[in-house]
Amino acid sequence: MRFGIQISSFGEFPPIDEFLDFVREAEALGIDPITLADSVSTSRLHSRDIYVMLALMARETKRAQIGTSVTNFVTRHIMTTVNAMASVDDLAEGRVMIGFGAGDTPLYSVGLKSSSLNAMREGLIAARALLNGEPVELGGTPGTSNWRKPHLLIFLAADGPRTLELAGELADGVILGSGITPEVVSWAREHIAAGAERAGRRPEEIELWLNAIVHIEEDGAAARETVRPRLCTRANHNFRLGMNAVPVEEREGVERFRANYDELNIGAESPNAKFITDYMIDRFAVVGSPDECLDRFREIAGLGAKTFVFAMSYTLEARRKIVRFVGERALPELEG
Repeated sequence: MRFGIQISSFGEFPPIDEFLDFVREAEALGIDPITLADSVSTSRLHSRDIYVMLALMARETKRAQIGTSVTNFVTRHIMTTVNAMASVDDLAEGRVMIGFGAGDTPLYSVGLKSSSLNAMREGLIAARALLNGEPVELGGTPGTSNWRKPHLLIFLAADGPRTLELAGELADGVILGSGITPEVVSWAREHIAAGAERAGRRPEEIELWLNAIVHIEEDGAAARETVRPRLCTRANHNFRLGMNAVPVEEREGVERFRANYDELNIGAESPNAKFITDYMIDRFAVVGSPDECLDRFREIAGLGAKTFVFAMSYTLEARRKIVRFVGERALPELEG
């Protein structure tokens, strides 16, 4: 199994040279893929432009796959997104993937709505056609592309039954943020397979990336408390879609979380965190002491997915510590 990272927003912008040094170190430690989240905040821009940064990363890396995990179909036109990513792929000499999602907090926080299932379907079809140099109709206007990049993989971040089935039907891969328990992964695979079979595809053709948050401290109990605010938007996004793969005994806690969730009050001090249960921590995160996290990594490696791509704490230094633990201890032990 590959271990990759999903780099989302920072509390403060680190200097670009420091960020690129982190990316180079991650690749040297065996981290692959290295991806960026395309995100804005409720009140401020807290991430540099994703395509500028990916272009720099393409020049600074040699082996690791790079891309978006994820962008959306709303804030940029699909032709703009495809053109940017195909250009980055030229710089990276064929190492790029595109991850799309419906859009969640990054859209709601600026007064936009996430994509409907039909809009995501149209976006996936258009993206593949444009990357293949095939004619496409967008908004009633025919378009063409000079790109010929059938190797550039398109992923869909899918958490609910319908998006999982759409991914099985049209995407090259799925970024699964629904959880990392065996029950969740099995449930997700059933829906991916249903979509694939409807489209005449073999389910094993669709690459599965598991996605969770990783937070490691010497004091495992303290780590669990630290990570609660980081899980709020992820839990809200998933449970807004229903009680998918939630055990009966945990549903009351999920209902309490949803009833009290404040969409516009997120971040490290979010009051939503007090409604995050231990079940939610274990479903959406690898968190605890180094030994506890290593045990969870072993469990994840046994789930049969090709890739585990994880998000981390807000600061660059905290992310660096986690990446070093994964590269220097976890990967050698798992490979051994």
